[in-house]
Amino acid sequence: MDLIITKNVPYIAHATQQQQLDLYISRNSKLSSKIPVLVYIHGGFMTSKQVIIKLTIKILGAWRTGDRNEYEFLGKSLTNSGFPTAVIGYRLSSNFNNLRHPSHLEDVATAIRFLVSKEIEVYFGFVPERLYLIGHSAGAQITGILVLQSQKWLGDVSDCIKGVIGVEGIYDIPGMITDYPSYREFVELAFGPQDQNNVWEAASPLYCELDRLDSNFPAYLIIHSLEDELLKPDPSVQFFNFIQKFGGLAVINTELCGNHFGILKTKIFLDCCLDFVRGVEFGLQRQEKKFEK
Repeated sequence: MDLIITKNVPYIAHATQQQQLDLYISRNSKLSSKIPVLVYIHGGFMTSKQVIIKLTIKILGAWRTGDRNEYEFLGKSLTNSGFPTAVIGYRLSSNFNNLRHPSHLEDVATAIRFLVSKEIEVYFGFVPERLYLIGHSAGAQITGILVLQSQKWLGDVSDCIKGVIGVEGIYDIPGMITDYPSYREFVELAFGPQDQNNVWEAASPLYCELDRLDSNFPAYLIIHSLEDELLKPDPSVQFFNFIQKFGGLAVINTELCGNHFGILKTKIFLDCCLDFVRGVEFGLQRQEKKFEK
C-alpha cells in the first residue's frame, strides 16, 4: 500500500524533539472524520552493549528511554491494514533533567488533543472523531491514567477515545517494585521516591479512585503474553477485573506469544488489535443507526 509518512510533527509550541509525533496515512484510503485513527504510545527499554568483562548489559528504562522512531514498523503495519496511525513521542526522565511524573502524561494528553484539533487537518485532510489508543509497557500506564481520569487530563476530547489497548502494561507500580526490586532506580527517576503522598499509587491505574465508569468510557483490550520476561501477567489480570468491577467493557488476552518487545512484531498481535478495533466500530455503527431511526 502506498503510504504518506509525515515525521517530526510538533504537537505543542516550542516543542522539543521528543514532543513530536509521526503520522502514517494511506494515499488511496477514503478518509473522513468517522474513520478510526490508531494512536501508539511507546514504552521504554534501553539496551546498552558495553565491553564490561565481555557482558551485554540490558537496562530496563520505562519512562526514561524509548523513541517513536523505533516503531515505524508498527505505524506502517497498522496503516497498511486500513487505519491512519499516529506514533507519539513524549519527554523522558533522565539523570540530566528534573522531568518527573506527571510530565509524561501531560505530553501525551497534549498530543491527543492535537490529533483531534483543526491543526491536524493539514496532515490528515480531516479532523478525527474516533481514536484508539495503543499503549505498550509504560505507555499502558500512561493511557490507563488518561482514560480513568479523563476529565482531568483530556476534558471534552475524551469522548473521541473509543477504545484502548494495553500491551504488556504497567498498572501497579508499587507491586512491580515488590516483584522486581531492581526496577526501583528507574521508577524513582520518573516519579521520585515513594513518600507520604503515595506518588507511586497515584500514578498507577490500579489505584485510581472510582465510583463507577460512565457510559462513555472506552472499550478496553488488555494483552499480556505469558512469555514476557520483564513483567508478570498478574497486574494485567487485576486491571481487567478492576475495569469490569466499575462497569467498564474489557477483554483480556494472555494467549499471544512473544516476549516483552517481540510481541509487537508478531502478526497475531497485529490481528488481535485490528479485530478489537473493527469489533468496537461495528458496535458503534449499529448504535448510531439506532439513533438515526
